[in-house]
Amino acid sequence: MNFVYLFWQRDIAYNLNTEGGSIGDHFMRRVSKFTSSIPYMTTPGDHERAHSFYHYRYRFSMPNAPWPMSEDSLWYSLNIGYTHFISINTEYFYLQSAYKQLQIDWLKKDLTEANKLRDSVPWIIVMAHKPLYCTKSEMEQECQEENSYLRDSLEDLFFEHGVDLIISGHKHCYERSWPMYMSRAFQLNYINPLAPIYIVIGAMGYEYMADKQKSSPFWLAFAMSDTEKELFARLNVVNKTHLVWSVHASMTNEDVDDVQVIQTKHGSFGEPGAKALEKMKPRTGGSRNLPPEPFHFVDATNIDYQYRPFILSATVFTISFVLFLFLRHSKVRKVLRL
Repeated sequence: MNFVYLFWQRDIAYNLNTEGGSIGDHFMRRVSKFTSSIPYMTTPGDHERAHSFYHYRYRFSMPNAPWPMSEDSLWYSLNIGYTHFISINTEYFYLQSAYKQLQIDWLKKDLTEANKLRDSVPWIIVMAHKPLYCTKSEMEQECQEENSYLRDSLEDLFFEHGVDLIISGHKHCYERSWPMYMSRAFQLNYINPLAPIYIVIGAMGYEYMADKQKSSPFWLAFAMSDTEKELFARLNVVNKTHLVWSVHASMTNEDVDDVQVIQTKHGSFGEPGAKALEKMKPRTGGSRNLPPEPFHFVDATNIDYQYRPFILSATVFTISFVLFLFLRHSKVRKVLRL
């Protein structure tokens, strides 16, 4: 495989600062075999946060910032061919620092400018460490909750500005969604998507840290745990209307997932909000719409308690109805002298 750029949006070296930075030094020497000839574009995450991102800021230099990078410039964008790539720092959404709003303001401006150039650079792809959506798994994650800091801050923005793909890491698995918004799948294909596509590619990590999935929401198109194999992905932007996303096993180069996205109508997906759900396409081969309600996670241990009130009510109703019919019988009433 020939690569033009390498994007790395998950924990680097695990960790850059471990053992006084010696782990980071060793990692940098190892990757220099290919980073000396291929641009190595990074996105910071929770494992780069130590000491105000010190090791990350001094070991890397990304667009939008001088070296060493300052804390208020750990996000950037660049155009590569037909694609506008955006890298954001999701950690600032959890730290609740002043950098959160600074980054959001920058992102809004960047997306606005990128949309003005969609005739020549039609694709918009966001790189982020932590995902907006993920399945429930053994490792508890904020992205699996019904309420999410990232979704509250970013999902409407991505929908309104027509972001095609959001690619993240953090979660130790691989997951690919259907085009979706507000926890709903808008369609079951990738032909002119009506909403962003969310991808988690974190199945290549420290000593095979397994994170087996425990749920399968309707919006999930494909998933694989890193208990099976470590993975890497390849993005091939073929032209202005077609791109191919493929995932491979890192040890054997085996093909694991391959999907083509066709978009001939680049631009905003529409005004964000509940009214946008009216755009959901009918289920393929049928007249029924896709599920109108979002997927909610339910622990198996709690299912019994959730159904008990229903079962109790149904039982009481059944007994009352049978008793009513029994008492209406003339012979029964005569015996009971009613």
